[in-house]
Amino acid sequence: MIFIFPGYTQAEIYKCKGKDGEISFRALPCGQKQAGIKRPEKTVELNEDGSKKTKKQIIAERLKREKAFLEASKRQKEEEQQRQKKLQQHQAKIKQNCEKAKKDLVLYERSG
Repeated sequence: MIFIFPGYTQAEIYKCKGKDGEISFRALPCGQKQAGIKRPEKTVELNEDGSKKTKKQIIAERLKREKAFLEASKRQKEEEQQRQKKLQQHQAKIKQNCEKAKKDLVLYERSG
């Protein structure tokens, strides 16, 4: 069984007359602006000479920036790996010197 309540679906409609005499029907009173989502303004990218960039130019520049970023990231990763390698070599050398010092101490104590 379906019940329909006409009171719940009621809305106000306004008849408005435009500057050019055109009549329109709206949900808001005449003179009020419609509420809505504003789209962001499109930005126009320009070349150095002031001409508008083509989509191909914009994509090429974006790819160039991304490539530079990837190369910088790769360089940074390689530098970090080299630092880690040097640190490991340094720690190995310290450990080796420590073992040598222990052996020398044992030999010194035995020589009495």
